[in-house]
Amino acid sequence: MAKDDRGAGTAGSDPWSGLDEDGAGLATTEFVTARINRVFRILNKPSFRPYSDIGVLEWRVLAHIAGISPCSAREITEGMAVDKGVISRTLRRLQKLRLIDVGPDPTDGRATVISLTRNGIAAHARLLPHARRRQASLLRDMTPDERRALWLLLDKLTRTARRLVEEEADIRRASRRKAAE
Repeated sequence: MAKDDRGAGTAGSDPWSGLDEDGAGLATTEFVTARINRVFRILNKPSFRPYSDIGVLEWRVLAHIAGISPCSAREITEGMAVDKGVISRTLRRLQKLRLIDVGPDPTDGRATVISLTRNGIAAHARLLPHARRRQASLLRDMTPDERRALWLLLDKLTRTARRLVEEEADIRRASRRKAAE
């Protein structure tokens, strides 16, 4: 068994079906976040290097900018749900590769505006077919019903995750208020 396949599970062996409210007995390798992170790590290992000088994260940022350009770093960070330090480093790399332009925001002198350069537009156009083929390969082994179920479950999981994060933030704020009293 490959190292990254641990916990991949097989049909009929899921540890989540009988899960109680407290998650008692659930191994950390069986956590939803661990399983999603494992898939993420596996998919981030390969890169676009055979096609370009950029890696998967750089591609994701480049593609995100292509979809919302011109934009701010904050919009990228929020839209991709990635740490702002990671986005900042990735933007510097894309700028060094001359794939993006970072300039002053004409409406706010303190802010910057990010857009694709001609090279960035060309790189996006060149890499997009490869990225689409890769995504199709991920879904190819699923039936149309499984694909739809996955789509709907990911939507539901996203909503639940946002709610949990907000609830945790409320608890932290309440705790800080209580400590300040």
